This record gives sequence, structure tokens and C-alpha cells, in this order.
Amino acid sequence: MKSNISKELSSAIKNGDKNRIHTLRLILAAIKDKEIANRSSGEDSEVSDESVVQLLKKMVKQRNDSIEMFSKANRNELVNKEKSEIQIINEFLPQQLGE
Repeated sequence: MKSNISKELSSAIKNGDKNRIHTLRLILAAIKDKEIANRSSGEDSEVSDESVVQLLKKMVKQRNDSIEMFSKANRNELVNKEKSEIQIINEFLPQQLGE
């Protein structure tokens, strides 16, 4: 999964999509932080796809919390930024099964 995100980052850089570049770099930085934390605790430094999915879900939750606060503060430009980041993050999450 990490390699897919890296490939998408390369593609975004080639296309000049600044918002996508920013979000993908945030994702890769979070994965790298997790790898460093694993290494320092003596675990395998490679992060599994399952761990990446949990990390992405956490990032979406953080952004949803930010949207709620920005909405209360009437900061629509920041709400839109957070929503676009959620869309990009959701591209890497497994699709939820319909009921």
C-alpha cells in the first residue's frame, strides 16, 4: 500500500496537483512515523497494510473533527480543504460493502 501511495505522489508531482501532493506527503510522513515508532519499540519496522488502513482511518477521523470545528467557526475555506483531503485519503481505504 505504501508503494501505491508513493506512485500516486510521483504522479501528482508530475501533474502539479498541489493539494494532492500535500495530502500524500502527509500520509507518507505518518507511515514513516509509525515505522520509526515500531523500530524503537523493537517490532518489525515495516508497516503492514492493515496498520496503514488504521492510520488512514485515524487521519479521516481527525479531519472530520476539524471540519466540525471549522464549521462552527464559519471557516468555509478550511472546511473545503479538509473535505478534499478526506477524498484523497479515502482513495486508499478499502471500499465499504453495501448493505
